[in-house]
Amino acid sequence: MRHGLCVGGVWGLLAAAGLAMVSVSTPARADKPHVPLTPGVGVGEIYAGHSVVRVAPNTNRQMLATLNLAESIWSERVGMGPFDIQVSPQARGALDELGIRYDVLIDDVQALVDNERLRIAQQPAFAVDRDAPHDPAFYDEYKNSDQIFTYLTALANNRPEVATQFVIGQTNQGQDIPAFELSGPDAPGNARDDRPVILWQFGAHAREWVSPMTGAFHADRLIELYGQDQQVTALLDQLRIVIVPVLNVDGYDYSWTNVRLWRKNRRNNGNGTFGVDLNRNFAHEWGGTGSSGSTSSDIYRGPTPFSEPETRAMRDLMLVTYADDVVAHIDYHNYSQLILWPWGYSVVDVPEPDRTFFENLGVAMSSAMLSTNGVFYDPIQSADLYEAAGDSTDWFYNEGAMSLTIELRDTGANGFLLPANQIRPTAEEMFVGSLLFAETAGLPARASFDTLPAVVEAGQINMLPVSLTDGREQIDPATALVYTSVGGAPFQSAPLAVSAESYLATLPVVACGETIEFYLEAQTTEGSTLRSPLAGAAAPYSADALETTLAFSDDMETDTGWTVGAPGDTATSGVWTRMDPQATQAQPADDRSPSGTQAWITDGRAGSSVGTYDIDGGATTLTSPALDALGGTGDATLTYWRWYSNDQGANPASDSMQVEISGDDGATWSTLETVSDNANAWVFREFNVADFVTPTSTVRVRFVASDLNGGSIVEAGVDDLALVFRGCSVGYDPDLNGDGSLDFFDVLAYLGQFDAMDPAADLSAPFGTFDFFDVLEFLAAFDGA
Repeated sequence: MRHGLCVGGVWGLLAAAGLAMVSVSTPARADKPHVPLTPGVGVGEIYAGHSVVRVAPNTNRQMLATLNLAESIWSERVGMGPFDIQVSPQARGALDELGIRYDVLIDDVQALVDNERLRIAQQPAFAVDRDAPHDPAFYDEYKNSDQIFTYLTALANNRPEVATQFVIGQTNQGQDIPAFELSGPDAPGNARDDRPVILWQFGAHAREWVSPMTGAFHADRLIELYGQDQQVTALLDQLRIVIVPVLNVDGYDYSWTNVRLWRKNRRNNGNGTFGVDLNRNFAHEWGGTGSSGSTSSDIYRGPTPFSEPETRAMRDLMLVTYADDVVAHIDYHNYSQLILWPWGYSVVDVPEPDRTFFENLGVAMSSAMLSTNGVFYDPIQSADLYEAAGDSTDWFYNEGAMSLTIELRDTGANGFLLPANQIRPTAEEMFVGSLLFAETAGLPARASFDTLPAVVEAGQINMLPVSLTDGREQIDPATALVYTSVGGAPFQSAPLAVSAESYLATLPVVACGETIEFYLEAQTTEGSTLRSPLAGAAAPYSADALETTLAFSDDMETDTGWTVGAPGDTATSGVWTRMDPQATQAQPADDRSPSGTQAWITDGRAGSSVGTYDIDGGATTLTSPALDALGGTGDATLTYWRWYSNDQGANPASDSMQVEISGDDGATWSTLETVSDNANAWVFREFNVADFVTPTSTVRVRFVASDLNGGSIVEAGVDDLALVFRGCSVGYDPDLNGDGSLDFFDVLAYLGQFDAMDPAADLSAPFGTFDFFDVLEFLAAFDGA
């Protein structure tokens, strides 16, 4: 992390560049005694009147004068062009006198610090339920190190088959540095100790509070989602992910109790100054550009490489604890929203193929994170930003691990004092990026099914899309095989089909009620074996073969009886409307139906800005017509596509959409899902009706979108809702007129159903489409009866 260069460190950089320097003295802060982690205790007004400004010097003289006036540097770089500095009132006045342009980012640093402390102090004590420790409310506010470790310890103890807690070393002040190893249990041919290791390191710089909270979120989600989420389960069955949630425990504690914007660890330098910048203390190119030999500098590199017990703990974790097993590493900081790859010590490209690998990985992570909450992270090489020697990413990469530095939110509006309501969205978008990093950098390559269906269609061939994605190694597509077993028979292999440059796994025809097991296997050109799901024949994926009958389908192109409005609705704009949506940053440009135009949208007009026609003032409700969940064979399943966006505006990620179902014609309602994810895309969902209500002939579903928090932008959409039955019928009866004989009148009756697009005539997949294959199914039943 490269923030907060104190003035002494800046002069070291300028001297190395051969620039003239102006004399400046920086008084060293006296050390303060360690006090208990009580919010507000021991925090003096050391930032009274200070502000953070973004300056734009035009000449070397202006740049030097600006740096001479700075209390500290907050931005990622210094030089010509804009960078962020913290200044006193007198220094801000001097900038005005010198005619140096600036924009105010934070007008009163002390006010933000005081408000943060007061807010935290007013929070009720957070209690961990050791029997059910996962609590989303944990991320509503920042937590000190004791709270973070207590919470994660409870999560780990609750799932010992997934999580192992251990101590990687002690800090300067003798505190333990906890870590958590997360991985699935041993499996035949897949021992946990044999799996590659990924290290995720948080909290190296004390004042960057959102980093440890993001680390806690990562551990929390991996522990809780193992066995529930396909991606997380597959990763933890193939990897060991080791999380160090707070590396700089001493410094983090000190930022809570004494100096909020403290950066370094708490080493006593012996001359009245304290602290070493842990991210300048790693051995690779230690002592070079972008670090300082001045003990008072915020980028003081320490007396020797790995002089600090915290950095030695990370070194030993890589080289001793896990030896050659570590394949990838990320160091998480804030702020600036960046994805940085080596080298950082100098503008020197890493060799190929790593350079292209890092570029592609950075772009892919940025895209995935952008799609989560609509926030952009810029992927670049570290030294393109500015040179900094002795950082963790360079050292880990030099030791053989693919390594990144991540700079979390924001881009300067709040900097190190990021509001608490941004903790969760920051952690959510980063978790998506981290999982992609684990898949790409942790595994040799990826061979996987795009989706794993809960059921397959009985009586027909099923084609499943497959992705073959190169990573550190290249896949040989010719080696990719799908293995299938029906009813417990021996596994049979078949090559993948290729269609429009996509790979498809072909599953054999399975009779209704039977179970099919299958898995995918491929080889890399380097000889690694890839499987999906991981354990292959030892633990294949299992799906039941069932017949699917479409009972109701609505592509929203016509009005089928939906109603808008419900008691309690107060929305003054953004009310549900069936229309062709117009694109904004928060709503789609098109409906979901491949051949349609209409969808239900919360006022799909674009307007003059993203917030012109979004939901304001409360809730708006959309209710379906009555659906008959009794008129078919098997389980009634509700499916729909929905759109939801709440990541724009001044108060993002503060609202949600309730999707509810009723079995008694709307008299009472049960929750299907609470939508808070910001996919900014059409998302498919399906639910078994009986899991939520007793199936009746008057089932309804409703979508309640709302804006209950000022400043948020909320848009929602619904399209392509259907009710299908999945089961095994006793057979199709072609005697449609019920006269006991099969004749020309039954054929006419079927053709009448077909012309009317009656769901009873939809006999062949894909359901919802009436074509020649439906007619063939009827004729086959007619001839075979």
